[in-house]
Amino acid sequence: MEIVTSKPPRGMIFLEKLKKGEMFETSNLKGVKIKTGPMGTNVIIISANLPEDDQPYYLGKHLFANKTAVKRSK
Repeated sequence: MEIVTSKPPRGMIFLEKLKKGEMFETSNLKGVKIKTGPMGTNVIIISANLPEDDQPYYLGKHLFANKTAVKRSK
């Protein structure tokens, strides 16, 4: 049986590969990686480019999938 490994899109990295404390961006969110575990990666979302009514839900601590494709933020 062949094991298939996935790769993130060009110019992106999987969230699990970032270092603790490293900043990242998705299409609408900007955050900081806290730690990766077997159930996912803990992050803090610090900015959301979404309607103001939706922002309270997205800002703060969240658990994202380890294989979430993100861009490193500077």
